[in-house]
Parts: sequence; C-alpha cells; structure tokens
Amino acid sequence: MAIMKNESRPAKRAPRTPANDATLAFMAELTPCQTLAQALADHLDDHAGYDPDNLNWGHVGDVQRTRHQLREICTLLGIEIPGENSPRR
Repeated sequence: MAIMKNESRPAKRAPRTPANDATLAFMAELTPCQTLAQALADHLDDHAGYDPDNLNWGHVGDVQRTRHQLREICTLLGIEIPGENSPRR
C-alpha cells in the first residue's frame, strides 16, 4: 500500500530504553516527592518547628499560609480533603 503525498506516516516510536522510559522517569520524580511529603509531615508533627509554649499570631499566619498552599497542591492533584471546602480561586 503506497502512501499518498499528503498522507502522513505514523510516527516511529523510539525503542523503550531507560533514557526515554516515562515509567522510570515518573518513578524517579515520585521518590523525591515522597521524601518531601515525609519531611513536611515530620515538620508539622514538631509544631511546624515552633515552641508550642511561645506561639504568637505570626505563627498562626504562617500555619494558615501553609494550609492554603497544601490545599492548592491537593486541588492540583485532584485530592478531595474530607471536611474541607475546595480552595477558592
């Protein structure tokens, strides 16, 4: 079967190798995300690094901003948070 002049040929796929394998690239990116999430959880478990006996309204604002940014990340990833309204844009 001849290909006519205006017909496009199917794109040739590169051989699947570690250099171009999306699965390996995805996993390589996912691992640091898991490390970051664990570091964040540990930090929040430690009162976000603040002395709980010496908190002030600035610390409240910091935690509110952190919560807002985490909600934005959850929205980006399509994660529904029980008891939370979706962030308004």
